[in-house]
Amino acid sequence: MSIRNYLGKSNSVILGIVTGYLLFSCQSSNEPTHSDQYPYELTQIFRQHGGIHTWNSMSTLQFSIPRDNGDETITTDLKNRYSLINRPLHQLGFDGKNIWTFQKDTAAFKGNAIFSYNLMFYFFSMPFVLGDNGIMYESADTLYYNNYKFPGIRISYGTDIGSSPKDEYILYYNEKNYQMEWLAYTATFFSGEKSNNFNIIKYEEWQIANDLLLPKTIQWHEYHEGKVGAPKNLVTFEKVNLSEKSKPTEFFKAPKEATLVQ
Repeated sequence: MSIRNYLGKSNSVILGIVTGYLLFSCQSSNEPTHSDQYPYELTQIFRQHGGIHTWNSMSTLQFSIPRDNGDETITTDLKNRYSLINRPLHQLGFDGKNIWTFQKDTAAFKGNAIFSYNLMFYFFSMPFVLGDNGIMYESADTLYYNNYKFPGIRISYGTDIGSSPKDEYILYYNEKNYQMEWLAYTATFFSGEKSNNFNIIKYEEWQIANDLLLPKTIQWHEYHEGKVGAPKNLVTFEKVNLSEKSKPTEFFKAPKEATLVQ
């Protein structure tokens, strides 16, 4: 089923060697070539990245982001989306009920904890988080960049999904091998209003973890009226670990001195 026949339906640079490895891996796996749960194009993207079934078999994800003042380590329970972010001066977490922050010294936490506690997890877990429940898919206009064209899948959410259900994403992929290339997104958390102003990220480099092709570096670009401009912020993901075992729930609980956000 193509995306164009899927409108309105919702569902509950390591190139070369990596691409060849994944193509061989996918062809010899039990991953189906298509699932009625997703549009055809998204199924092929999942296959190119190692398979949605492999991703769904994992329970815990951990990775680190190098920062100027030290590594930020993010641990997420993939089944319940509990989260723990360890920074040199702070901790930020979600235990399934409350979002919380904890100061390790006198420096106060800055930023919006509700907005940021799962932000980098979401960008890192592409394309697989686009298989979550409550998502609607449709075709998007093709993205053109450096004489290449990238077909797109537009993702939107049901009204009761997440804290920003009016957010939209567009996944752009390589039309030859279905590898993810770009992600455009709107940010509606602060305004609460639907927006046509998209930001865009280039998924520059990839790495393999547990037979899955996951991001290594992502690069934001200037973006205006559908045209990609100069690169700007770069984020690197390191020390990736995926496990079929879950962390105990106590791992994500707030310390006694923590501040509860909600």
